[in-house]
Amino acid sequence: MAKRVRILSVLLGVQLLLALALNLTDSDIGEVAPESPLLSQSLDHLDEIRINDGNDHSVTLKHQDDQWQLPALDGFPASNEQANQLVSTLASASQGMPVATTEGARARFKVAQDDFERRLVLRRKGTDVATLYLGTSPGTDQSYVRVDGESPIYRIKLGTYQAPVTTDDWLDRDLLTLPLNRVSAIEVNGLKLTQADSGKDDASPWQVGTLPDGKSLDAKAAATLAGQLSALRIHAIAADATEARTALAQPELSLILDTRDHQAMTYKLAKGSDKDAPWYLSVSNRDRTFRITSSVGETLVHDAAPTTLLKEATSTDTAVKPVGEGGGKAG
Repeated sequence: MAKRVRILSVLLGVQLLLALALNLTDSDIGEVAPESPLLSQSLDHLDEIRINDGNDHSVTLKHQDDQWQLPALDGFPASNEQANQLVSTLASASQGMPVATTEGARARFKVAQDDFERRLVLRRKGTDVATLYLGTSPGTDQSYVRVDGESPIYRIKLGTYQAPVTTDDWLDRDLLTLPLNRVSAIEVNGLKLTQADSGKDDASPWQVGTLPDGKSLDAKAAATLAGQLSALRIHAIAADATEARTALAQPELSLILDTRDHQAMTYKLAKGSDKDAPWYLSVSNRDRTFRITSSVGETLVHDAAPTTLLKEATSTDTAVKPVGEGGGKAG
């Protein structure tokens, strides 16, 4: 009987200790207001973001002249939308209820100082404003997070994929896009396509200069080509500059695009020599050579071909006349 009493006493003591520990933990957690901001510091006017994945992959973004830039690429434009969205998400994030507060939990959720999925250092004028550790994901577009120097671990709506660590993932892929009504002419494959300036935001019908006998311009095809060029997006910076130069020395497509503000830009497209080689793009007003997707390269080559842009002339082809032959004057 005495032995049984001792065992029950030990079990009761263990239960009391567990209850005390749980009460202390609940008390610590309860001290945090669920709607308190994750970061107490203002993130206004940040001018640098450093992101590291703990595996020797890192990227730095710097903000200058209203543009986020990539110092590793000599200041090449980064996506303002992407960088500003990251800052906005962090600035508006709330703490919520901590999922853990112990030091041991940091490694479990991968938000420790030496074991993390992402470390984000937010800076202003050469000074660290805040450092955060993003960890494993509890759900779609979510990560566990811990602010450097603090114990609580929270859950925020931010996926690690939204804080990539390669320069290619931060490029401003819309760098070459321009409004369609800014395009005044396209010279390609011996044809000069022109678009009259209507003075409106929408695009005007396309016209053509000299035509081969028996041919007329397919206005829809010309509009399609112009649309492809105005919406052209880059995929990456060409990593192999030598291969890119070699390929572009014999381009599969070369054209000149003129804008309303009198810029003439030469576009050259070429595919690398290997079967699985990427497509390359150079633009005369850009220092770097780009990669584009195979589908974009192949589509542009097809859309710019005379067999696509021209059709057999018929007696009803009066809507689009050659420039200088009764058509409107091209701008």
